[in-house]
Amino acid sequence: MIVSLLFFKLMVWGSIIVSGVLMITIFAYFIYELKQKQIW
Repeated sequence: MIVSLLFFKLMVWGSIIVSGVLMITIFAYFIYELKQKQIW
């Protein structure tokens, strides 16, 4: 029971971290593209 609960917590935190990293990567790429096109 404790092992499954720990595994569930690990899965939840892992998905949160992966989604956060993905959002930061997309945001950084978007800013990089804007700077490359000299819009600002």
